[in-house]
Amino acid sequence: MAQLELQRSYAEEGIRLQVQASINTLLTARETMLANELTVEQAEKAYDISLTRYNAGAGTIIELNTAQLSLTQAQLSYSQSIYNYLAAHAEYEKSLGVEDVTSSDVE
Repeated sequence: MAQLELQRSYAEEGIRLQVQASINTLLTARETMLANELTVEQAEKAYDISLTRYNAGAGTIIELNTAQLSLTQAQLSYSQSIYNYLAAHAEYEKSLGVEDVTSSDVE
């Protein structure tokens, strides 16, 4: 009985640690996603400024292309951070034992 109680205690501690690690990963992924969202907004503004300068003849095509590249890279990073957040959320739910209910499961 004492051996079983000890195994149960270890299992509970392991689950608690797994849930806490999932929470930490989820919070980090959320903060990264929010930061990348702001980066996209800034890159959009920089691109708009570069486009206005180019159309007015004050900017070069290289400046415009650089701003467009920066915007595309920011959008890619944001998309990746959304994926990472969703993956972290799924891992969190898994650690809690939450089952995924799909339309094929519902009758």
